[in-house]
Amino acid sequence: MSRLTIDRAQATFASNSRLDSIRVGSPPMHALGDARSKERSRSCRGIAALLILVGSSFQASATTFSEAAAAPGSFAAPVFTTSNPLLAYVASDSVASVRLAPMGATGSYLVLETGGAATVDLHGASSFSFLWGSPDLYNSFVIDTSTGSETFSGADLKMFGIAANGSNDNTRLFSMTANADQAFKAITFESAGVAFELAVVSAVPEPSVYALMLAGLGAIGFIARRRKT
Repeated sequence: MSRLTIDRAQATFASNSRLDSIRVGSPPMHALGDARSKERSRSCRGIAALLILVGSSFQASATTFSEAAAAPGSFAAPVFTTSNPLLAYVASDSVASVRLAPMGATGSYLVLETGGAATVDLHGASSFSFLWGSPDLYNSFVIDTSTGSETFSGADLKMFGIAANGSNDNTRLFSMTANADQAFKAITFESAGVAFELAVVSAVPEPSVYALMLAGLGAIGFIARRRKT
């Protein structure tokens, strides 16, 4: 399986009033000897490095990564598999020097301690989002697509002007979207230090699920009444 990496040396950028984006790809060089094209490329890289982004995105070969400030809401730990449940587990509290609940989140979240790893099956989805609490440089994930895999780490957050320094103030809602001809198979989260804390938006039951729940409650009530009589 090939691994697709992000070539920051070839990043160009575009900006508008609502969103700043960084697109990874070949710089606008039509000839190696074109000094003006080289100068434009250097200028773009310099501005991109200084750009502070509030809500932003950049595109790797098969995936567009984006982030935004996370609004308080109901989040929960994703369903995952792990080879070491002592280093990858679900928590709902904070413990000093061990784990820190993502800012603004209510409910459970996934914790990866040093050396921990957890895989979430994405079942061919075209997009995925998670709440990344107190990002650290040693947090990383690998997303497996239908054609390969792509990696992202806390160090890459500098592309968005975000410091991966363990501060909960830097909690972000991180999203990724596959290209039209791609699909996400799974995502594996890893941490080489204490700790990687993340959560996903709590699932909202479909109307049909509510109907089944109400039907079940009605049946329970009917049986209870029959027993009394």
